[in-house]
Amino acid sequence: MKNKENNKALIMELLISSSNLKNEAGKIMITGRIKILPTLFLLVISTYTFPQEKITEYEKRITITTGLFDYIPDKLNSGNFNIGVEINLKHRKSVAANFGYIKSYGPQSGWFIISTKSNKGIKIQIEGRHYLNKHELIEPLILLFWPMIFQYNSRESSHTGYYIAVSTLYQLTLTEREKNVNNYTVVRNIIGIYPKFGYKAIKKFGFVIDISFGLGIRYIESHSHGKTGKNSDQELPFIFVFLPNKLFDSGSGLFPGFLYTLKIGWSFKK
Repeated sequence: MKNKENNKALIMELLISSSNLKNEAGKIMITGRIKILPTLFLLVISTYTFPQEKITEYEKRITITTGLFDYIPDKLNSGNFNIGVEINLKHRKSVAANFGYIKSYGPQSGWFIISTKSNKGIKIQIEGRHYLNKHELIEPLILLFWPMIFQYNSRESSHTGYYIAVSTLYQLTLTEREKNVNNYTVVRNIIGIYPKFGYKAIKKFGFVIDISFGLGIRYIESHSHGKTGKNSDQELPFIFVFLPNKLFDSGSGLFPGFLYTLKIGWSFKK
């Protein structure tokens, strides 16, 4: 009898152990599936959203963008609220324009900066582009210009990839300043021209990333209204002692210019 009871107990233990093993295996499989699902989801989304397409023929497209770096406060604590448009032309050429409204984020004062109460104005940029029909990213440039990393696996067309351009600029600002309880306005005109080199990528559904940089020259002229005292603030910071300079409130001169732009937007077929 004891042997039979022992055998029954042993069989019950084996059945319970087997059931527990099945439950644990089920849990492991469910957990594994839960962990795998997000990975599969990301893979499917990335494949569906960012496939590489080759469209070498001319595409009639209009691209609407905005320059992100223009919203960063400049030396007058101002941002350029801008919108741009690019229209594709034949033979891998295009014409682009950007229109901006300059507005200060607030007054500023202190050492080694140009004190202002407010600043407002307009900024207009027009450029002609020629696309080089080159799309393979140059790895060293990614180290210097990190936003290019987002341009992997983009659409290849007649108006994407590397391009060269000539950009022109006109800017007019009215800067309210104060000196010895005297409020006055500085009117500044800037005209510039910049040879540029850039890369434009179009992702799936038309999302655009456009990065470029250039070196050029600017002509700056300024004059004041209502000013009674003297103000010795310079156009360029004191660290550029080796470059020609002028007073911020008055005078004119030629100065070097540097462009570094990062634009995002959308491209539409015409």
